[in-house]
Amino acid sequence: MMKAVCGGRVAVNLNRELGQYFRSYKGLRQARRSIIPLVVHVVDGLSAILDKAVERGVLSGVTPHLVHDGLTHLQYADDTILFI
Repeated sequence: MMKAVCGGRVAVNLNRELGQYFRSYKGLRQARRSIIPLVVHVVDGLSAILDKAVERGVLSGVTPHLVHDGLTHLQYADDTILFI
């Protein structure tokens, strides 16, 4: 299990095109309390960037008939789902 979590090769699938594989490394440990404010600032920044992109017409969210301006991302705890 640790081998699967701590390393490996990852590729990004964007519009059904698989990008180049790159090596993943162990990241920040979630259990460290000193990391929590950093994570909060980073995800808040990402949310603001995505909102600005929608305002400027660079991105369009999915389900605009259900959510005003559409849905570009969902964030819960330390998880982020992007809808782009």
